[in-house]
Amino acid sequence: MTKSNVPVVMLLRAGILMSASAVTGCTLTDQENGDTETCQVQLCGDVTPCYLQLCGIVPNGSNNADASTLNRLISQTYVAISWPANIAAGRGVALAPTDPSALATYIDQPRVWETWKQDWEAQGDIAALTDWDSYEYRAGRPPCDEVHLRNGQVIPVTEANWTELRKAHGMVLDKINLVEANNDGLAVLSGPLIEDNGTYQRFATFFNQPLYECWRTGTGPGCSKEGRLHVPAADGSTPGAIMVKSAWRELIQADIDAQTFLSRNLLVLDPGQGGKRECHERTMGLTALHVVYKDADLPAKHQWLWGSLEYQANDLPKCLSSEGGVGYQNKAPPVTCEPLPPGKPTDACRIKDIPDGFYSQMNTASALGSLPGALKSYQMVAAQWGMQTGDTVQASPPEAANARFETYSQKSSCLGCHEKTSASDAIWSLSKEIKELNGNPCAYQQ
Repeated sequence: MTKSNVPVVMLLRAGILMSASAVTGCTLTDQENGDTETCQVQLCGDVTPCYLQLCGIVPNGSNNADASTLNRLISQTYVAISWPANIAAGRGVALAPTDPSALATYIDQPRVWETWKQDWEAQGDIAALTDWDSYEYRAGRPPCDEVHLRNGQVIPVTEANWTELRKAHGMVLDKINLVEANNDGLAVLSGPLIEDNGTYQRFATFFNQPLYECWRTGTGPGCSKEGRLHVPAADGSTPGAIMVKSAWRELIQADIDAQTFLSRNLLVLDPGQGGKRECHERTMGLTALHVVYKDADLPAKHQWLWGSLEYQANDLPKCLSSEGGVGYQNKAPPVTCEPLPPGKPTDACRIKDIPDGFYSQMNTASALGSLPGALKSYQMVAAQWGMQTGDTVQASPPEAANARFETYSQKSSCLGCHEKTSASDAIWSLSKEIKELNGNPCAYQQ
C-alpha cells in the first residue's frame, strides 16, 4: 500500500477557505481561537458553516432541499463513497471512515463504491439473487463467456470459477453503447463514445446495499414493491439508495505513468466472433462518475439528486456555434455482436459550460482538488434535482448533462430522462425497457 501525507485543511466556511483550521475525524478545530465545531454525519446545512468534510460516512440526507445544501450533499457523498474499502469486512464498508489519513494511507485500496453490487448482479431471476456480501451470481448468465488474461491465457467461464475470476478483477466493464430515451419513453441505443486514443469508452453501474436489498427482497425501511418499485430515501437518520454510474477509458503508457487517473486492472467486455462475450484484462482509467442519491426532503414524485463528476485534465472543449449545438460529430453506430471495428474518435464537445459559483469553489485546490492521489483529478460538472411547482415537479436547473455519459443527448435532463421509467423508481437498469434490451445479447447498453 502506498502511503503519503494527507492535506488536513478540507473545510470551507461560507465559501472561503479557513486558513488556520485542521480536521480531525469529522470535527473542525479552529486553531486561532480554540473553538471546536462537530460536523454532523448529515450535511452541515445551517447547523455549522462547514462545506466539505474529510469523512468516509455517507450523509443521512439534506434536511434542507435548497441548492447550496443539495450541491454540498452530492459532493460530500462523493467523498464518502470514494473512501478506501474495508474488503475484509464486507461489501460497501469504509476503512477507518472517521480517520482523514485513511484516504491517503490506503490510496491503492478499492473505493467503497467499487465494492457495491453491479447492476448485472441485480438482473435475471430475482429469486436467485445472492445476499449482499456474496460475489456469486446464480440468477443468469455471467457477463463473460471467456476471460482473456494479459499473459495470453484464455479461461472459459464456468459456474465453478466465475466467482474467483470476478473477485480477482474487482469489476466488469460490461457496457459500450450509450442509451437515451426516445419520444415514446423507450430505451434506445445511441452508439459508443470513442476516445481520442481510438479505444471505446466503457461503463459500469453500481447499487449500494439499501437499493440492492430492496430490489432483491422487497423489505426494509422505506422500501416497497407494491404496484411499482420504491427504494429507500435518506431520511435524516439513515442513508438511502445510491447509484453510481462510472465511465472508463483504456490507458496508454503515458496515462499510466502520469498517475492522474483513478486506474484499475479490470475485465473489459468485447464482442467476439459468433456473439461470444470475451472479457479482456486491461488497464482502465476513470473518466466520469454519476452519483445518484435519493433524498426524502425532495418532492415525493422525484426524490433523486443527480451529481456528475468528470476527469478534468481530459475536459471536453466548449462547442462552437458552427458545430450546430449537438455536442458531437463522427458518431459511431451502436455496437453489435460483431468484434469492435477500429474506432474513429468521436469529435465531442460540451454544449453547456460548467456552472460558476459553487462549482468553481468546490473544484479548487482547497476542496476536491486537495484530495490525495488521483482523486484530486475529478471535478464537479453538474447536479440536478426536482423542485415542486404547484402539482408538477420541474428539473432544477432545467438542463444538466455529463458530456461523457450523455454525449448524444446533452440538451436533455436527468429528471426528464429518468422519469420515463417511473415504474422502477427512475432506475433504468431495473426497468422493463432495459430488461427488453437485455434480452438482446448484443445490446451492450450503458
